[in-house]
Amino acid sequence: MIDAPPSEDADRGRGELSLRIVGGLLRHLEETAGPAVVAEVLEETHITREDVARGHWAPLDELERLLANARRHYPDDDRFTEAFGYRLAETLGPMRYLAWATSPMELFVRGLRSIDTLSSISHAEVTEVGRGRLRVRYWSDRVESRLVCLSRIGQLAALPTVWGLPPALFEESACIAWGDPHCIYHVHVPERRRLLPEVLGLALGLTVALVSARAYGTQLAMVSLPLAGFLAGRAWAREREARAHRDFAAQSAQALRDLVLEEAEARRELVELHERQQKWTRHVEAQLAERVAASQRLIARFAAEREAHAHTVRGVSHDLRNPISTLVLLEWQLRRALHDDPSHREMLDDHTAAVDQLDRLVDELVRAVHGTKIARATDHLEIAPMVDRLQSRLRALVYPRDIGVAVTATGAAPTAIEVDSLVFDRVVDNLLTNAVKYTDRGRIEVELGGDAEQLSVRVTDTGRGIDEDRIQEIFRTPAEPARDARGRPSKVGLSTVVQLLAEIGGRLEVTSRVGLGTTFWAHFPVQPVQVPKSGPEDAYGEELVRRIVRFRSDPPADRPKRPE
Repeated sequence: MIDAPPSEDADRGRGELSLRIVGGLLRHLEETAGPAVVAEVLEETHITREDVARGHWAPLDELERLLANARRHYPDDDRFTEAFGYRLAETLGPMRYLAWATSPMELFVRGLRSIDTLSSISHAEVTEVGRGRLRVRYWSDRVESRLVCLSRIGQLAALPTVWGLPPALFEESACIAWGDPHCIYHVHVPERRRLLPEVLGLALGLTVALVSARAYGTQLAMVSLPLAGFLAGRAWAREREARAHRDFAAQSAQALRDLVLEEAEARRELVELHERQQKWTRHVEAQLAERVAASQRLIARFAAEREAHAHTVRGVSHDLRNPISTLVLLEWQLRRALHDDPSHREMLDDHTAAVDQLDRLVDELVRAVHGTKIARATDHLEIAPMVDRLQSRLRALVYPRDIGVAVTATGAAPTAIEVDSLVFDRVVDNLLTNAVKYTDRGRIEVELGGDAEQLSVRVTDTGRGIDEDRIQEIFRTPAEPARDARGRPSKVGLSTVVQLLAEIGGRLEVTSRVGLGTTFWAHFPVQPVQVPKSGPEDAYGEELVRRIVRFRSDPPADRPKRPE
């Protein structure tokens, strides 16, 4: 949205921790306690289930509220901690393929070193590594509660489960939540027993050899059967490793395929947006061509009738000068007859002013103002399929940025509207692209509402916001091309929105708060309305803005509300 640069205080509370941290917790709650409990846990936050599923980021205080709500549904800290590692592979998603390692210990060390993929305020280092154990030091830029520490331990301990091994064992000797400067963990990481199949095969072969030797007394079986058992165990172990590699390769290929399909869908939506913009450009070019043709016709007509008009104007002007001269002479006679009597001076002064005004009107007798109005088409737009189209369009615009999106329709929204589809798309596209452009991280919501008379499109972002002393300037038509290098509003786009809504009898509302975000409401009439012909606007469209735009005083919430 058209937003001012964020202040330092506003930027601190945004996007500090990835919501992948609570993916396993919410999945465990949903499967053990039901979706209603998950909704209750999220109710007091501005985090949605979709935000968690897509791995969006949230401020620390939002995550703290979510953890406090979830802790009430577990009997003790141990059960609460274990829930964070529930089905960890699904929580990590494609990230688990980026951090793959040759052993659980290496995976654990890589996970600690890549902690910045889950947090922008956390730091960790491995200070000591031994066989199956390591020592970890963790610290944070912000004060963290004990619940955040438990969430970290739960996920880190579950890393070996990605290999099909038991969770790691954590021993704490210090914790930030206890007042220590660092969290110190002594971790015991389970290792895969690589020689177990070979040992089992050797033992089985030796057992068979002993039985065979007692029965048949052959010495060859004492050597060949243990060796055969050892080789069979080695072959089985190699086959198991090969199968694991094949499964991993198939999973990696599927993850990459899903990412490619998602990117292809986003590119398709962007191509459609580009095509709509090209269509709009062609439409504008057609309008300009028709305006130029109309101007040329007017010029030709004026050239043909100029002499006749000039003759008429000269004749009317000459005819009017005679009574004006008579009035001037009458004024002189009245002043002379009344001897400039003070009691009649005011009346005579009014007479003089009226004569002067009439004289000036004669000088400005002919002044023509010509304009060309392009007729708008009327298209039938259904509201129900519009939700999916806008959702797909908005997702394409934010891809692959860390911005959550949601498009909903209220029950009060009309079922369809009659409006020029080019005008509707142009207005909505301007509002959506501005919202994406000025939202670095957070959420954008679009809601289709209204009543039987109008469709209201609400676009809310959690972007930078607009300064109160500048919000009434962003709709004025700029005298020169807009310069947006410092993140200033694109006046060209918003002035276009105002002009288009004015042509169809629509309205626009806006409210904003620096650091919290901006909300626009675009109101479209359900049926075409007769727009009264307006007079010439001033150079910067101030009169048009006063007529179309309403500046609301109620600020947007810290975050948009979740759709019910």
